[in-house]
Amino acid sequence: MIENSSILTEFWEYAGPSVLDKLSPVIQIFKVVGIVVVIYFIFLIVRGVMRMQDHRRLGRIEQKVDLLLGKKLVGRKLKQENRNLIRKSEKGPSKDSSKKSKNKK
Repeated sequence: MIENSSILTEFWEYAGPSVLDKLSPVIQIFKVVGIVVVIYFIFLIVRGVMRMQDHRRLGRIEQKVDLLLGKKLVGRKLKQENRNLIRKSEKGPSKDSSKKSKNKK
């Protein structure tokens, strides 16, 4: 009985160099793709860190703006403006708009 390892070594001695020559471009392509993937992952990590820093910075800026403007005052003013708009719309068209429509005829 012939050993499997002796068959494989004999096969590799004759066919090995030709197989490696044919696979060499494929191996090079895989190396290049691997390098590109590693660079892309590094880019994603750096971009993620920078976005976290930007997000924190924006949060701090928002807090400072809230302190300067007084969030409660701004909210109260907006509510008051909304109430005024609702009251105006409930009253119907203003006298000025009815005069304009009559003048157009």
